[in-house]
Amino acid sequence: MNKKAEIFNKNLKELNLENLQKQEIDDQVHTVIFRSNLDIKKTLLPMAIFVDDTIYVNVRIQLIAKLLTDKKKEQKVTEYLNQLNEKYKIFKFYINANKELLLDCCIPYLTVETFEPKLIRVIIEAAGQFLLTEYADVLKKIQA
Repeated sequence: MNKKAEIFNKNLKELNLENLQKQEIDDQVHTVIFRSNLDIKKTLLPMAIFVDDTIYVNVRIQLIAKLLTDKKKEQKVTEYLNQLNEKYKIFKFYINANKELLLDCCIPYLTVETFEPKLIRVIIEAAGQFLLTEYADVLKKIQA
């Protein structure tokens, strides 16, 4: 396990993130994925925290598992996601190759010594607050 993941793992109880499941990936940057769900008004959204040897930690939340759009609608959805990306600087909304609608937060750390696990918790809380107030509207716009 990489050093940042070790630090994060040791702080899970203090951060009230004890329900995360850990998966170590055998790759060049020693990725560890911590998985859980965010409960947004009784909808469980899959969440993953990617901690590796790079200067980044990524928090990813799956908003829609399979987005069905035709080419005509795809342009409107892309425009809406771009508007969200402009409005919410900390979040990046995108559709991946599997047609999942994802929300990503990228947290940079210059060194392991500057790694602060509490910031990950703050980002998760900010995403949760955003989703509590905006998720229904996002779904309406995307699925309209």
